[in-house]
Amino acid sequence: MIVTHLLRAHRIGYMAATAAATSALAWAFGVSAINIDLDPLTPPHKVPTVELICLVTTVVLAALARPRFWHWERFGGLRTRLAAAAVPAIAILLTLAPLLAGVTRLPEGVAWVWLLPNVIILSGTTFTLSALLSPALAAAVIATAYLANVVLTASGHDPGVLASYPGVNANWSLATISVLAAVGVHAYSHGTTRWAQGLSRNA
Repeated sequence: MIVTHLLRAHRIGYMAATAAATSALAWAFGVSAINIDLDPLTPPHKVPTVELICLVTTVVLAALARPRFWHWERFGGLRTRLAAAAVPAIAILLTLAPLLAGVTRLPEGVAWVWLLPNVIILSGTTFTLSALLSPALAAAVIATAYLANVVLTASGHDPGVLASYPGVNANWSLATISVLAAVGVHAYSHGTTRWAQGLSRNA
């Protein structure tokens, strides 16, 4: 029953198709990186293309996963809460698919595991904000925060949120918190708050 509900109410099939498409894109272009050099005293900050692809993926997945029958689901019981909690967990796993597809083409010995917590943080935060604010506002906030992190890191003021190459500062604790927050918020709100639902309907 929960699986059927996920397929109907949260477009899990479309989400999987999106992850497959972006995985193909990551496999083709994910081995490159963009060098951002804003401080002559520090090495250029490398922004992996595959990380950007994963960011776009999670934003699209959050939009697709918006609960379609929330006005009825919010009166549901344990089953609808479990279904809502499963959505961000599934989405985070799907967001990792492009990363895993992209790293298959990296030369042997190139560090990439540090990208796992980065992608999990981006995805978990996006889905938490999506339920609280709406998918559109979540996309705007996460994109702005990501850009700010890139600028600060390239300027020699790494905030320590996302790891950068070669990944000695991987933030697994924040990755864990972001997953728990996303699952908890979705379970509590049945996937969205009343305010976020109103914004989504008016968008």
